[in-house]
Amino acid sequence: AAVTYVQSNSFGICLLDVQLRSVYSIRGEYTSGIRVLRTMKDLYPAAKVVLISGFVTYAMVKEAILGLGASYHLRKPFEAADILIIVQWAVDQLQS
Repeated sequence: AAVTYVQSNSFGICLLDVQLRSVYSIRGEYTSGIRVLRTMKDLYPAAKVVLISGFVTYAMVKEAILGLGASYHLRKPFEAADILIIVQWAVDQLQS
């Protein structure tokens, strides 16, 4: 559902959890936010994508940013002020 949503809408900024729960799932099935990131960057290469995750390794962050084009990684839990700073940065980047 998330990939289809991305394909049907345009984006400049996206906050994307690495692990996305399907709204249609009864058993708690998840889809990969990395899969959604790949689709977003293919369709909208200039989009600023902030990955969010409560579980992360250095290798995951490195691959997401250097290999797949994520703009930033934010580890859970985080403060609302952190998100506001990152979103402001992304808006500034898109306007320049």
